[in-house]
Amino acid sequence: MIRPRLLVSVPPLVALVSLVALVSLVACGDESPDPVPGGPTDLQPDGAPVDPLDPDGGALSDGAVPPADARVEDARVPPGSCGTPSPNTGFQASVSVRVGSATRTYALSVPEGYDGTRLYPLVVGFHGDGGNGAGYRTSFAIESQPGASEGAIFAWPNGTNNHNGHSFDQDHSPPTPNVDVAFFDAMTAAIKTTYCVDSKRVYAHGMSGGAYFVNQLGRWRGDVLRGIAPQSGGGPFGNGAGDFDPQTGNLKLGVPVAAFIVHGASDTAVRLTEGQKSLAYWRLANKSGAGQTATAPSPCQRQNGGTKPVVFCTIANMGHTIWTGAPAAIWQFFKEN
Repeated sequence: MIRPRLLVSVPPLVALVSLVALVSLVACGDESPDPVPGGPTDLQPDGAPVDPLDPDGGALSDGAVPPADARVEDARVPPGSCGTPSPNTGFQASVSVRVGSATRTYALSVPEGYDGTRLYPLVVGFHGDGGNGAGYRTSFAIESQPGASEGAIFAWPNGTNNHNGHSFDQDHSPPTPNVDVAFFDAMTAAIKTTYCVDSKRVYAHGMSGGAYFVNQLGRWRGDVLRGIAPQSGGGPFGNGAGDFDPQTGNLKLGVPVAAFIVHGASDTAVRLTEGQKSLAYWRLANKSGAGQTATAPSPCQRQNGGTKPVVFCTIANMGHTIWTGAPAAIWQFFKEN
């Protein structure tokens, strides 16, 4: 369902997004004009409902492999200065955290060789509508990339379908209460209490409805997130008068956040124009210059200049699914930024 949304006015950009500034409608969730397989009663092998826009749980499409490792070095701290003694490591299928009066859960992966004198980056993955964190983890193999399983802590939050059918609440802009922003805050705080986390290197990625939420979260929590990677989504968008500049009517810009955006050119569930709107917003928020330059992996394009890097990858002939190049490319992007 499409709702009218006001977007920030965009100055002339590259040909890819030259028409974005003229568009004044943006989906509040996953746009699905064409019939798609799956449905709310379908189940994944683990019993979780299938995302109707991602019925294969993130089936992979052909893609390229990025260049070799270029990991940012981890900071070191004195023993006992962060985290708790002898915390659980490895994969934990369900971790609970209180959010107000509710109990929320997430899956968590911590390096088996966890070192309490090392500050680890935290990478949070938001699944599509109707899925769950563990299912998205299975579909999106970022933890399998070289250096990932020992190089970062990965969290996979479980959403609900209590927000107009969306797993995560896109429609309430803080400071208006938003249960999923509160969940993100409580979850990251709990992880930082238990483990040694580098607060300057917290990242978020998401697919489909999760990508819409990641774009919103990037605008709402840009002071917390160092980088985001939305796939096959859209946004950010405004939900009320407080989201817009009263003088210009444009969507207020958040702080600069590094952004890696992936979208299939043949996506009929969430149109390519939605990803292009995201590109237009993050170009403005990061003060990108004119033009773009080819970057690895192909066919990605890095926007010229800017406070933080912005990369846009249009994948030819790909529909509403996960690009096989995405796990490696996004891990590489997070490491380098």
